[in-house]
Amino acid sequence: MKKTKRILAMLLVVVMALSVMPLAAFAADSVSLTGDYYDVDDTGAVTGAGTTNPEQTVTDTGSDASVTYSKTAEATSNDNEFEITLNVETMQDLAEIETTEAASVVLVFNVDDSMDYTMDDLVPGIPGWSIDLARWTTAKKVAVEFIESFLADPNSGNQISIVVYGGSFFSAFGVKSTDHPVYATICDWISADDTDAIETVKATFVGYEAMSPIDIYYAGLSSISLREAVFNDSTGTMYGGSSNAQAGFKGATEQLGDSDLNVNNDQYVVFMASSAADDSDDLARGSTRDLTQTSQDAINEAGLLKSAFPDCTLYTVGFYDDTLSNVVLQKSADGGTDGNNPYVDEFFYATDAAGLAVAYETILSKVYTASQAWTVTDPMPEYVTVDSDFIDNLPDYCTWDSDSNTLVWDLTKCTPTTDTSGSTTVYTTPSPIPSR
Repeated sequence: MKKTKRILAMLLVVVMALSVMPLAAFAADSVSLTGDYYDVDDTGAVTGAGTTNPEQTVTDTGSDASVTYSKTAEATSNDNEFEITLNVETMQDLAEIETTEAASVVLVFNVDDSMDYTMDDLVPGIPGWSIDLARWTTAKKVAVEFIESFLADPNSGNQISIVVYGGSFFSAFGVKSTDHPVYATICDWISADDTDAIETVKATFVGYEAMSPIDIYYAGLSSISLREAVFNDSTGTMYGGSSNAQAGFKGATEQLGDSDLNVNNDQYVVFMASSAADDSDDLARGSTRDLTQTSQDAINEAGLLKSAFPDCTLYTVGFYDDTLSNVVLQKSADGGTDGNNPYVDEFFYATDAAGLAVAYETILSKVYTASQAWTVTDPMPEYVTVDSDFIDNLPDYCTWDSDSNTLVWDLTKCTPTTDTSGSTTVYTTPSPIPSR
């Protein structure tokens, strides 16, 4: 909470406006009635009856209810002096935000055969298949855009890592012949301030045109497949053709526990799958595949991840044209009857390139919004005039942008008093300028 007092040259008091919602200000406007204040609408016309003790409160939660802003303007006993109170409510832990506003993200991709297919399930070598239409080509493009935005500011403190997972070899009869885990970190933690950070991350995956060496052959490509390079899968069948989502969650957990992770950063896992979880590490050697078991193994592994890192946010992305993967990727509360993973924070579903781009753009926006939860931009409406004394006496947690008439409050830079009641703690900051 912040409180400010200021004297205006005109008979005027105003509620500080939120950029995303209109609100009326108190003003005398063209009405001459000494001692009274009036509401005005967006056009400046007076509305309602006058009052000698004006007060107005507005509240906004925006599109993300994790942060709520409330502001109140109230007249003091002095003529033309008003107290403006800003309240910010958030589920964020202030202790974490005081340390850093950065984020560490593990991008997890499955690299089973389905990633070489088109969204219409055309496989390499079949008429109509094109590398431009392959899921992996789309996923790479979206990942590059995510990385370029996320690491754009070298001073952000952001970090990124990439984990891939495949499956295990199954015979033609569906019997598992090896329980070799197939997940790998292809990009260890890279920070935004590392030399050539963006290019370093991109170089770990953009050069692979396909997942399977078999698909490389049928597509007429000359590059090495990702699974051959990472898992030594030279035949296209060992360790990779199926989808071991459990292994993917294991890889993400290992990265969150890696010593290169900045433990003060907010932590995220963005987990993508393009097919059902038809394999798992816990599936015994010689056993036949059972989607109920392999899906539950993956869900249990997601639970272990959240247990080890309870503050981590788990986003899942389904990039397919069916609902088989919902069991692992989606909570039933998300609106689907197939979802059964209670450890997922939010699920995104994409059936084409545009949908996948929107999913990752939305996730990036959520990561950015959470990291800025304690920074509030406060644009002033046209009725407010700010004098030089106010600007000159702003503390280091407030800045004034004269071009946009906006006050920016960085609540992490001030030392508040606290008042705790139950599970709620109220932090009250000092006034930006002395009362007068």
